[in-house]
Amino acid sequence: MKTAINFNIRDLSPQLRVSNIAKSLYFYHQLGFKTAFLCEDFYAGGSKDGFAIHLKLGNHDQTEVEEKIKIRI
Repeated sequence: MKTAINFNIRDLSPQLRVSNIAKSLYFYHQLGFKTAFLCEDFYAGGSKDGFAIHLKLGNHDQTEVEEKIKIRI
């Protein structure tokens, strides 16, 4: 049996599938996030207080999956 490796996570950036990048960036701006990067109209990232989120335009041909994020302030 292998022993678990002990390590600390220093950074974690969830990737959230969204239906509209511009509207999603606006929503997160209202929460105080700043746009960190924008790749055309299909991928973007935001940051706040040292934390980051990535927003990816979802594929409408795929079965929709419910994704949730809890932000504690």
